[in-house]
Amino acid sequence: MKGNQRRVVHRHLDKDFLDYAAELRSTDGYRISQRCRKKVEMLFGEAKEFMGLRRARRRGYTNLMEQCLVTATVQNIKWIVHALGGQTPIFCYILDPVGF
Repeated sequence: MKGNQRRVVHRHLDKDFLDYAAELRSTDGYRISQRCRKKVEMLFGEAKEFMGLRRARRRGYTNLMEQCLVTATVQNIKWIVHALGGQTPIFCYILDPVGF
């Protein structure tokens, strides 16, 4: 360094908020929310990959909402079947004979 210059380390302007966010990430509520996020992401991934939600089949807001609602209904029915006993209904085998 030349002459009488000193080095200065500046504190980030939002350091208090960054510390607060780091504290929140270590709470139990945050861990629970992370688990819930994973479940939601799995449902959206399934809908996009296997149920055709990646692209709209028909145009228009109402048609798109109908497609989303039907997809969510199918996911809910699958969840109910699994919760009641886990047996796949017979019509699934008729629709997909290769998997049978």
